[in-house]
Amino acid sequence: MTLRNPFELEGRFVFGAIAFSPDGLGLATGAMNGAVELWDSVSGKKLWDRGRHGDSVYTVGFGR
Repeated sequence: MTLRNPFELEGRFVFGAIAFSPDGLGLATGAMNGAVELWDSVSGKKLWDRGRHGDSVYTVGFGR
């Protein structure tokens, strides 16, 4: 496996708080600091920042 475009999350990452979009182009992440973000999985650039929840984010996912 080759690392193509690394990116850094703010806060500590929680296993399970990461999901690829159905088309594989987006990557959603959640963190211990409550951050929820959407990334471009090809470039590694942040596309959207949901802001902070009141507590840790343990899971993220995409609806239909």
